[in-house]
Amino acid sequence: MLTTALLQRSALVVVLGASAAAPATVATLASRMSHHRPVAIETRSAKTQVINYHLRLKGRDSSGAYDWEGTVDGFVNGHATVTLRPQDAPPKPPGAFPIETHWHVQAVPDTDLLEATLSGALTLPSGETHLVGAIIRGAGRGQEVETRSRITNMGVAGAVSNCDGTITIYPPVAFR
Repeated sequence: MLTTALLQRSALVVVLGASAAAPATVATLASRMSHHRPVAIETRSAKTQVINYHLRLKGRDSSGAYDWEGTVDGFVNGHATVTLRPQDAPPKPPGAFPIETHWHVQAVPDTDLLEATLSGALTLPSGETHLVGAIIRGAGRGQEVETRSRITNMGVAGAVSNCDGTITIYPPVAFR
C-alpha cells in the first residue's frame, strides 16, 4: 500500500513538473504513464480540427528535398507549402520509406498561420503517407498533428505530381 502511494505521488510530481514543458511533451509523458491512470487521466478538452489539403509537386531543390504547394480547406482555408525530405534510415516495414516534412500553412485570416514539423513514412507502391508531429509556430503551438495522404498521378518513370490528404490537429491534452 505504501509503495503504491509513493508511486502515485512520484507520478504526480513528474506530471506536474512536466506541465511547464511543451504540451506535446506532456502528452507523450502522459501516454507513457498509462499505468498511472488514477493520477493522470488524459482528456481532450476541445474538438479535433481537420484540414484537407491538395498539393502539387513544384520540384526538387539542390539538397534533395521535394517542394510541394497547394491549397487547404476545412478548419482553415488558405495556401500550403511543404518540404519533404527522405531520411537515410532503412525502410521499416519493407516498402515504407522514412520521411520528414516541414509544413507552412498561410491561412485566411493571417491569424490562422500554422507551421509544423512532421515525420513518418511513405509506403510504396500505394503512395500513402502517415506523418505525426507538432505545431511549432502559430495558433495551437505545441498541439499534436497527424496527416494521412495519398500521392497520386504516379506518371512516366514513377514521376509524381499530386498529393491529397487530411491534417488532423488534436486539442491540447488536459489532466483531471
